[in-house]
Parts: sequence; C-alpha cells; structure tokens
Amino acid sequence: MTSGNEDSITGEDKMSTSQHQFVIDGGSGKKAIFDSPSLGDGGLIERYRLTLESPRMTAATDVDNPTWCQQLSEYFRDLADHWKGWDGSKRWQAGEGEFSIDSAMSKQGHVFVRITVNVYGSPSDWIAMAELDIESSQLDHIARAASRFFGPSKSGSG
Repeated sequence: MTSGNEDSITGEDKMSTSQHQFVIDGGSGKKAIFDSPSLGDGGLIERYRLTLESPRMTAATDVDNPTWCQQLSEYFRDLADHWKGWDGSKRWQAGEGEFSIDSAMSKQGHVFVRITVNVYGSPSDWIAMAELDIESSQLDHIARAASRFFGPSKSGSG
C-alpha cells in the first residue's frame, strides 16, 4: 500500500516526505493510515480518512476535523515531549467521536497506541480496534510527520 507519497513510521524509522498520507506502522502488519485530506479555508484539513490495517482485517472511516478541537498533531507532539515516559494513559478523541487514541508507555520504552474506530461515534454500531507497538524514540518522528500531514495548529501554537 506504499506509493512513495507518505510518511511511514516504524521501528527502523522509515519515513518519506509528503503531506498526502501519514502512516504509523505498529509492526506485525498493523498500521494506522491517515489519508485523503480535504482542505478547507486557510489550507487546514476539514476531513480525512483513517484506515486501520492488519493482516486479517481492515477498517476505515471518514473523520471530520472541526476547528474547535485539539489537532491530532498536538497530541503526538505531547507524546514526543514526554518520550521518557508518563503515568497512565494519554487520550485523544476526534471532535465528532469517530475515533479515539489511548497511549501508554511500558517500563521498557515501548509506547502502546490503541486506536478505536466507531461508526458515527456510537459504539453500538460497531467498533474496530488496533494496538500499535512503537519505540519511544520514534515519537518525535511521528509528531513531525503528523504536523506535516495535518498542517499548522488551528490554535496557532504548533
């Protein structure tokens, strides 16, 4: 599924530069792919597609990116800023509830990123979940790739 037009983050730091796709590779064939951005006024992404891939399942959803919510790139920047570890889990949720991310760090320096996709923000319809295993040393690369994909912070702080 690689076209050369993506940011791909793995334990080996495979990364290219493009703003059309942002991929987090969690190993063992598991990936979270952010692509198909729809730009609005000012060049900010108003909508994008999230696909969770594994060797046995693929789930995708379109995600609205309202101006009032925290950017996903800000979430990944926070994780990168705390690459030495944090207590508990750090959570982010899409503005309309299409998906959420919970990240926790092990004592060995692995970050477990659990992405839960909901149809229409309602768990009663269906849920797809993937847990990606990432080295903490990759968090800065992921944060930079997310920033390239999502663009500048809507609040102006990123």
